Amino acid sequence: MFNFNKVEFLKNDGFDIFEIKNFLDFEYYKKIKSNLPTLKIEDFDKKYTINKKIGLQPNDGEYERVILSNPTLHEFHNNIYSKDFIRKIINLFKIRIFKSRLVDINYLLKLIIRNNNFVLQNKKKNFYEKILFNNIYPSIQYSFMFNGSKIVPHTDSRAKLISLMLYFPDESLNENDYNKLGTSFYNSKNKNFTNTHLLDEENERLFKEQSKKFLTLPFKPYNLYGFIRTDKSWHTVEKINMHENFIRKSININILFD
Repeated sequence: MFNFNKVEFLKNDGFDIFEIKNFLDFEYYKKIKSNLPTLKIEDFDKKYTINKKIGLQPNDGEYERVILSNPTLHEFHNNIYSKDFIRKIINLFKIRIFKSRLVDINYLLKLIIRNNNFVLQNKKKNFYEKILFNNIYPSIQYSFMFNGSKIVPHTDSRAKLISLMLYFPDESLNENDYNKLGTSFYNSKNKNFTNTHLLDEENERLFKEQSKKFLTLPFKPYNLYGFIRTDKSWHTVEKINMHENFIRKSININILFD
């Protein structure tokens, strides 16, 4: 179902960015894509449609109604929310995760001491587990970004270890479209330990003037793209400028730690 064997590290400017080629085989990818819901912004409450984006994630009410009601997407959810998936991802990048926390000594010590011990967050820890075990757990979001939407520059939460993205491009996209719709990464001298989002347009403009975009991931199917979070892992989705009915579809999987 998942292929973890073809990891390729892409250009590194202070943090690790990677691609796992053919993470999903053709048939399973096609099955998931064909079961993605068709959504309209006007059908959702405002809290789900910030900046022309619908983001559905567990325990928000709509995720259960829209995603878990679909057998194929429910199966995918269960495969992601499993110890086997988390263990494989963590083992692939364990040393690089440790290195990413060299400036965050509290988290680093917890990772080193307890790195082989973890429970999923939805399991209540007993007294022994509270002392010796970490919560390492996934968080999944189905992202639907409409024409004109964007994600402003940020570095991600301190609690996040790894961000993973599966893209579901329309078949009508050309090579130029593929090259501009993926996640973009910036090299900046600014450290963002607390994950401040540059919501003010002037701050965003100044950041982009003073920083250098060094990579935009290709918005292509089958592969799993990702990066290891640091205080300098600045990334964004640039403002989408496509046709009126365009929707940028992705499944974003985060591995978190507390």
